[in-house]
This record gives sequence, structure tokens and C-alpha cells, in this order.
Amino acid sequence: MERLIKGVHILPLHDFIAELDDDERKAGIYDRMRQETREMLKSVQREQWRPMQLVADINDAIYTSCNEPAEGYADMVAAGKVIADYAAGTYVRLLIKLMTPKILASKWPAIWSKSHNFGEMKCKLETDRLLRMTLDDVRDYTHVGPSTVGFLTFSLNAMGLPDAKVVQLEREASPNSTRYEFQVTW
Repeated sequence: MERLIKGVHILPLHDFIAELDDDERKAGIYDRMRQETREMLKSVQREQWRPMQLVADINDAIYTSCNEPAEGYADMVAAGKVIADYAAGTYVRLLIKLMTPKILASKWPAIWSKSHNFGEMKCKLETDRLLRMTLDDVRDYTHVGPSTVGFLTFSLNAMGLPDAKVVQLEREASPNSTRYEFQVTW
């Protein structure tokens, strides 16, 4: 089965790149992408499904356009926040404000599966203020770890939890790992 991602998670990456202040870096990001990826970015629609490899190509182009790995990681976290912001329409934002972290954690796996036809997200509430989350079967989805940190952080901040922290465990793992683990506190 081909691994696919919905456009709602792709369009914001294009916006993220377009909003960078450095025109030379923007051009460098697009130069790092395969032609097929650049073409897909020109035509993808919010509800269309596209191959995961193309999204991984975008993620890697953003990451490798940075001079230092820490900068690339930070940019992928920022890109994850942009994806969450785009995906959360006005109605969803209002609902998020009414949720608790426990309720939101119970919804995250369904949110994942609505825009990815692969992988599995699992959440386990360990204490009133600690959640452990895993993302499995995501091999070759380059830099999805830091992007997930940004997505989850945005969601928690939108709930009115500005001090929420999402930490990717084993951050030095391969950017193409099969499994990622996160610790979420608030």
C-alpha cells in the first residue's frame, strides 16, 4: 500500500517556506526538492492525498537548508506548528479551547489517521500532567518527529496551556525512524 498524506498537512509546508525572510534560503529549499515534489506543491489541494515520499522530501529540504542540526530541528518544530494552525479551522479552535489535555489526547490518534493512511499514534495518560505518546510505523517520513512536536505544542497552546512542553525522546534518532516517542507535560 502506498503511504499517503492529505493536502491539509502539505499546503502549510509551502506557506512555511514562502514566509521565510531569506529569499536565497527559499530558493535553496526548492532546489533541494525533487522536480516531482515541486510540481506537487503547485497543484495539491487540501483534501487530496499525496505520496508520503514527497512530503518527506519537503521536510528534508527545509531541515537541510539550515546550517546547524539544531536550527533544522527548530524549523521542523515551527513547520509542525504551521501545519496545526492551518488544520485547525475556526470551529476546531473553539472546540480545542473547551477540551482538557486528556480529551485532546484521546482525539490525537483519530486526527492522525484522518490525514495519514499509515502509521499509528498512541497516547497514554500517566499522571494528571504527564502524557506519553508514540508514533509507530512511520519509517522514511523524514523529520516527522520534530514536526509532531510542533503540531502537539500548537494544540496544547491553543487549549490555553502556554507552559505545555512536548519533548521528543531520543531526539538523536534517525530522521527516518520507524518509531518516535514523546513526553507531554502541562
